[in-house]
Amino acid sequence: MYDPLMIQPMRDELTRVGFKELRTPEEVDALMEKKEGTSLIFSLAKRN
Repeated sequence: MYDPLMIQPMRDELTRVGFKELRTPEEVDALMEKKEGTSLIFSLAKRN
């Protein structure tokens, strides 16, 4: 997993320019249920 201190500047920059941070599976599900507009999702999740 990435060190939170290392990725914080990237997270701050993305949210500053208008990206919405989704931190839970429920937040992702709610976004995907809207079915309007365009969404770009990328993840910094740990792979097994």
